Amino acid sequence: FPLAFLIKNPLPFILAFALSWLCLIRYPFPSLPMLLGLFSLLYTLTSLIGGMNIGYRHFLPVHPLVYLVIGRGLTLWLSSRRPIWRQVVGFIMGLWYILGMVKIFPYEIAFFNELVGGPQNGYHYLIDSNLDWGQGYKALRRYLLEHSGPVPKLVYQYTYIPPEYYGIHADSFPVGTGIPPFILPFHPAAGRYIISITTLQQGWPGNDVYFWFRQMKPSTTIGFSFFVYDVHSSPLHWIAQCSVPSVPLSDSVIEYGFGQHNLRRVEFDCTSGWIYPFAGAHPGVYSFHHDLLKERRRTFPSLLPAPPEPRDPLIARHLSQTRLSVEMNRYTADYPAFVLYEQEKPPLLPNSQTVIAGRAEIGLNPGGIQVVTPVTLSGPLMFLGTSVVRDGTDLDVETWWRVTEGPITRPFSIMGHLLTPAGEVLGVSDGLAVDPVQLLPGDILVQRHRFSGVTGEAFLLRTGAYWLDTMERWPLAEQPDSDMIFVNLPDAKKCGDSLP
Repeated sequence: FPLAFLIKNPLPFILAFALSWLCLIRYPFPSLPMLLGLFSLLYTLTSLIGGMNIGYRHFLPVHPLVYLVIGRGLTLWLSSRRPIWRQVVGFIMGLWYILGMVKIFPYEIAFFNELVGGPQNGYHYLIDSNLDWGQGYKALRRYLLEHSGPVPKLVYQYTYIPPEYYGIHADSFPVGTGIPPFILPFHPAAGRYIISITTLQQGWPGNDVYFWFRQMKPSTTIGFSFFVYDVHSSPLHWIAQCSVPSVPLSDSVIEYGFGQHNLRRVEFDCTSGWIYPFAGAHPGVYSFHHDLLKERRRTFPSLLPAPPEPRDPLIARHLSQTRLSVEMNRYTADYPAFVLYEQEKPPLLPNSQTVIAGRAEIGLNPGGIQVVTPVTLSGPLMFLGTSVVRDGTDLDVETWWRVTEGPITRPFSIMGHLLTPAGEVLGVSDGLAVDPVQLLPGDILVQRHRFSGVTGEAFLLRTGAYWLDTMERWPLAEQPDSDMIFVNLPDAKKCGDSLP
């Protein structure tokens, strides 16, 4: 109720109330306002402690006293000395009040003041009877007549009168019927969707089918009561799930949420690398356990929750090119808390680099054969380049690879050896973030090589690939006498946190 009082009333009304109290405390209170004040005080305390705290309408009985306070207080303030400038201020406040009411007409129930950005942002703070009691049906009918399109799916509440009575032709789903209105909650099919704003914010008990829409900007808002979404999304081609700390979605949940039985499924360790199925040429989605995200914080001055932020910088870097589509922050019997990010376009690849081809037995040869990336290996990979991020004495190097052959039936690993310019080994970080049997030609694989306690400014990375069953290194396709690639890493102090 205190929050609702501050954001549901016009700002000139609140300012006048505060100003009136400042004036009245200088004068003795008559008995009648004292009695009204006692009632309002008791009612306020009851409302805050045990009343029906579900709508500002339950707090309206305290307004008569507020009106009396404003009337008496402003009278005293305007009748004192220097009345001219005070009358100007009073006129401005009155005009401000009137303009605010005219602007919101005829949707006064959805009024919110400038503290939260007006009625268009009010739904972030209060819903239910504070915002939407079905006042937008006539406006919705006019919008649908003026904007032709497919038959919409309409979710409504707070009136059990069928929308057809208003001349609205839609596939209607009244809230409270016990049947979730929309299938495919993780990626709805193309079409037009109209959702009551209160329903959108509340979700669906035990089965929130609206979170995908909450991440999308609506095509328009009708009467501060309905959001209209014209969805043009294409079917997804793949889902890549991080296996740390566990794979969030089972096959049955994937089929329910996406409605696609042929969706390619890949699992990878998102703390040691990344994968772009089909090189990101086809849209897909990443799935992560909610434990990989930081604790949500409130932003100032809006006090709204900030967008979810990954704990691991590698995850944050690669998700910067995606769009948050779903966040389920509660556990159920079918799945843990999780988030989904949609990848809609290919990633930015490393720029071409000049590298040195060599062999481990010979060591570093600065005058060795120079080649320009991409470099094809005599194995199912092509080396695309590197990116580097430094945080203090920690060095995070990513090697980028394209899968050239498949299916792959043998296990392999990617080398990552950090060297000084003289060839001294500073650290070894070999590995592979994904099971090779899941890779297909065209996939882009990013392997993370982490090195701690690194001092200095110039480094070399020795990389390549080898079969794990025989430890045989893969020669370069065009340089069969070389089985390693030496990369001159850029000045790590200038790398920042961005991808190449």
